[in-house]
Formats: sequence, C-alpha cells, structure tokens
Amino acid sequence: MLTKTKEQRKTYDSGRGYLIIVGATSGKSLFDGAVLTARYFYDALDMSYEDAMFVRKVDKKGAILEHSEFLDESFQFGVSIVKNGQKEGVNE
Repeated sequence: MLTKTKEQRKTYDSGRGYLIIVGATSGKSLFDGAVLTARYFYDALDMSYEDAMFVRKVDKKGAILEHSEFLDESFQFGVSIVKNGQKEGVNE
C-alpha cells in the first residue's frame, strides 16, 4: 500500500508524452497496441499523452534514409513539440 498521496508522489508538475513509432507493414491497426501502452505508461507517470507520429512501410535498418518525407515530418514534429512547450511554460 502506498503511504504517500498522489500529490506527494509527483516530482514534477505533470508532463507531456509523445510517441514516434515505425512499423514495417501498412495495416490500419498496426500501432493501436503501442498507442494504448504509451497512454497507460504516461498516465502512470501523471503525464498526458499528447500526440504521435506513425511511420509505416519501413522494414529494415537504415531504410528510413530513403524516405526524406518522414525525416522532414519527424523534424517538424519535434519543432512543434518544443514550440508548444515553450508557449505553455513546460521548459521552465
């Protein structure tokens, strides 16, 4: 049994969780399990699950380098995460 309250267990004022995941196939439900796992993981850490980026049809090591659109998209995803955090004081 935990003797500390939820507030006492918190180290930080919550947080935000993001997910970038790559899969070899193109199935519609390919990432459903990973998203559910991430949601529970972040919830256990008192964080919110904010957003995710999914990359399909990348099936071997280094193959992502053949898809510049995914590299550009992932860079923009990272930039948007940082900008959103700065606007709302997450990085203070």
